[in-house]
Amino acid sequence: IRLTSGEYRAESAGNSIKVEKAGGGFVVTDSNGTRTMYGLTAAGRQEDALGRASVWYPELVVHLSGQSIEYTYAHDLGRVYLASVGWGPMVGASRMYQVSLDYDRSRFDPILSYRSGMRVATRWRLQAVTVWAKASAAATATAAALGRYQLSYDDSFAVSRLSSVVMSGYQ
Repeated sequence: IRLTSGEYRAESAGNSIKVEKAGGGFVVTDSNGTRTMYGLTAAGRQEDALGRASVWYPELVVHLSGQSIEYTYAHDLGRVYLASVGWGPMVGASRMYQVSLDYDRSRFDPILSYRSGMRVATRWRLQAVTVWAKASAAATATAAALGRYQLSYDDSFAVSRLSSVVMSGYQ
């Protein structure tokens, strides 16, 4: 529901959720004071060639304690793919902990949709998820992989189907 102040409130949540327009995106503050920033940059939005957004993705979540979570995205033919999630204290230019997502960018069965009002092609499929951590809070600390999930697909049908997930690296 739009208020005269330019803020929005979630219809079923009363005043417990506040939504404010910020640039091309939104800042949502929940009843606990946690702020989630959606689509503040073009990287966090699914847009058409004219810059009209149909989806705003979270880019940053900040808790009242100061702890935060950062999300990054990759784009291909209108589709937005989650690329990484980082959390914990800043160590140099990145977070102490991170999850990275790797994609197979040449799937044989791309999916084309106009559901959002724009052409969106899904050509990538998730290939691996890697969990990283830095050994110390020193600015020069390098990240080490804690574990990895490798995904495999069955391509014998008209559309690919997930056939296995293999976890490795965890002790």
